[in-house]
Amino acid sequence: AAVWETAGRPPEIAVTDVAGGEWRQVTGLNDDLARLAVHQEEVTWTGPDGLAVHGLLLTRREPAPPGPAPLVVIAHGGPTWLWSSAFAPAESGQLALPLVHAGAAVLLPNPRGSSGRGQDYARRVVGHVGEEDLDDVLAGVDHLVAAGVADPGRMAVLGLSYGGYLSAWAVTRTGRFRAAVVMSGVADWLSFANASNLAHGYDPLYHGGADIATSEGRDFLAARSPVCHAAKVTTPTLILHGAEDRTTPVGQAEELYRAWSAAGVRTQLVVYPREGHELTEPGHRRDAAERVLGWLTGNGVL
Repeated sequence: AAVWETAGRPPEIAVTDVAGGEWRQVTGLNDDLARLAVHQEEVTWTGPDGLAVHGLLLTRREPAPPGPAPLVVIAHGGPTWLWSSAFAPAESGQLALPLVHAGAAVLLPNPRGSSGRGQDYARRVVGHVGEEDLDDVLAGVDHLVAAGVADPGRMAVLGLSYGGYLSAWAVTRTGRFRAAVVMSGVADWLSFANASNLAHGYDPLYHGGADIATSEGRDFLAARSPVCHAAKVTTPTLILHGAEDRTTPVGQAEELYRAWSAAGVRTQLVVYPREGHELTEPGHRRDAAERVLGWLTGNGVL
């Protein structure tokens, strides 16, 4: 037995013979959700250095209003992780579907550093966190704008964990997004190095061995930390975080909020009690979804 789903079919239990054969669906627990399915297609584009980059584009099934749509980019965590086709792509609180139903086109990019395309592709981010991987994401945005899919004046970026970091980092590098949402994101690699339960494995790998005990290592980490570049930010940013997060401790959210606020950036911080790295309580998940939709609407994206 297994859980079986497609882009157009919500998860159900299916069975097959041990020796093999056709899968047969045996439950219909989520039949009522099938009406919420959205159109999903694979998209490819070229990174700034010519590397082929892949992602998923989610849009409404029914005819959309004429002209380009608002675009929401959702960056995945990791960075060695990936977006793959599913009824409701699971990361970032399963926000992709409600955002599409609110009228947005949603890009789920798999920039260099993502899994699913071999070790060489995954290792391209080692020592280059926030560099070429962000360039790949922005090239995907350019591709959709050029294709007439995305309205360049109504775009947002959001993500969870490393995706939250990349969202915060993106708005220190470009002002093209009208709004950002940072969920459980890293804001300061220096404090992360001692506070996170991942730190002593993360720095030797993704930061190319940068050592916080040396001035060179500290300079390397600071150069890639959003809080050290707050003066460059103009994008309104919503920050959502779990109070009990051990992977990216809540201090990361507090640092980001203080840095953005001191720089005059419109920002809001929401901390959810009892929650860890991802929200699990239904009431909190609903509250977060409503806040994200409200933030994007209030800032002219939706």
